[in-house]
Formats: sequence, C-alpha cells, structure tokens
Amino acid sequence: MNLIQIECLVGVVRFGGYDRAAEVLHLSSSAVAKNVKKIEDEFGITLMDREGRRSIPTLAAIELADKASAVLRAFHDFEHRLESLTAEVVVKEGIPIAVSGSRLRSCCLGKEDLDSFFLERGGFDFRRSERPNEVCFAGLQAGVFDIAVTIGNRPIPGVSYRRIGSLTAMAKVSKAHRLAEKPVLSFSDLEGQDIAEPDDFAFVRTQIHSRLVSRGISASFVDIPFSASSYRSFVASGGLVFVGPYCTLFDDEVVLSFGEQDAVSFPIFLAWRDCVSQSLIDDLAGFLARIVATRGSDFAFGL
Repeated sequence: MNLIQIECLVGVVRFGGYDRAAEVLHLSSSAVAKNVKKIEDEFGITLMDREGRRSIPTLAAIELADKASAVLRAFHDFEHRLESLTAEVVVKEGIPIAVSGSRLRSCCLGKEDLDSFFLERGGFDFRRSERPNEVCFAGLQAGVFDIAVTIGNRPIPGVSYRRIGSLTAMAKVSKAHRLAEKPVLSFSDLEGQDIAEPDDFAFVRTQIHSRLVSRGISASFVDIPFSASSYRSFVASGGLVFVGPYCTLFDDEVVLSFGEQDAVSFPIFLAWRDCVSQSLIDDLAGFLARIVATRGSDFAFGL
C-alpha cells in the first residue's frame, strides 16, 4: 500500500464517490477505483459495496479513512518540515520572512510588498517564504525564519510579537450555492454546511467552532489538501471556505460578508526573533501601515 492509494481511499469516502475524489486528486475515476481495489486485494477486505454503477464505502472503509486522514496530515506536516529545513539552507544569506499562504492571509504581505520595501530601504536581502500558520511558529522557534506574519501569537523563547491589526473573515462559495444570493451571512446560515478546515487551524478553527457550538449549529469541517486547485474544487462542490478580503476569486465564485453581530475577526501579529534589529521592525511595521492604508478598511492595521 502506498500514499496515493491512501489518498484515493480517503477521497472516495470524504467526497462520496470516485468521480469527486478524482477531481480533487487530479486523477481519472478509473485510476482512483484501481487504487482502492489494490488495497482490497492486498489485504483481502471489502472497502466498497458495488451496486451496478454505484459504489458505496463500507463501514470498514469509513473507519480506515478516518485513521488514514491522520496519516496524511502527519505526512504533510513532515513535508512542511522538510521544506523548512531546505529553506534554512537557502535563506540564511538574507533576512528570511515567513508569510502564511493561507486563504485568510494571502494578501497580508506579498512579494511585491517586500520588493518595494527592499528598494525603499536598501541594504537587505529579503526572502519571502509562504507557510501555513503553524509552520511559521515552528520556523521561528527553529530559527529558520527571522520574521513572520501570523494569526495569533504563541509563547516562544527569543521571539517577540507586535499586534499590527485584525483581519475580518469572509466566506467564499460557488455562485450556485444556496447562500450565494444572500446580502450578508449569519452563523445560523452555516447549519449543515461543509467548511474547509482553515489553514490557520489551531487559532482560526477554535474561534469559528466556538461560535457554532454556542449557537447550537451543526456544521462539518473537512480537511482538504493545501492547494489552490483543491480549494477551488471544494467550493465548486458546494463547500464553504473562510477567506480574507483580498482572496483570489474565479468567475464561478462569490465572497460573502457576515453581518455585524456575526462578524469574525482574527488578530494579525508581526513576530520576530531577537536577532532582528528593532529599527528594522519599526520600519517594517510602518511600511505595512502605509500598504494597508491604500487597501481600505476591510483589512486594518492598528499600529
């Protein structure tokens, strides 16, 4: 049994069939079916009840897919750590800055912004590295990154934080979604909704989950691969993704705001290791404030 076979099994159970799993995994339906069949043949178990042209996951498949999801998450964490170690070799010549590639913070500090700051200030060789929130924290702790932009903060020896503002969360759905025509959303609208597991899992999921629980709303978080194509497929299939105000939007998607009483905002921090000069941090914070001033009030820094 190999990793692609595990991914196919998890995809079939999660998305309810070979076709949807194939879309997300960028494989053909027959390839997905063959990979699941290989697991069945290798271990002599039945994972799919095949009724004519329909195939339904068995209880064994559901149980194994649940455990396999944890295996996949561990593997992706391993991949992120390898990337961090690789980055450590590459970026030590300059000042490595980690910025989350999450749906919420993709607009936070882009390559163009860093290039502009470098030209304005001079004398520094900035390298930008897109990382999910938890990897930003791990990179700071390990010394892979000297500066990071994070959602929330975490006590780490030798790392300081400055709160530079907050980000208002919005929801992205397909234009065919039942919520697409609503002028504003409330959390009650999320009843029965499949929600993509936020990239900034530890902090963001807790905030959203507490809102749902306090209102007695039943919604399902779905763990999907960390890629633009997988998120787009998830939205196209009726899922909902929490995003920031400046997310990438395709023709068949819309972004919706929550009403004032249900609005969710997340604190944004500039984090740095003690080896970074305070003057650089002050200059970077000021530069970020000027950027945000040109982007409107949806994404507001408070310095």
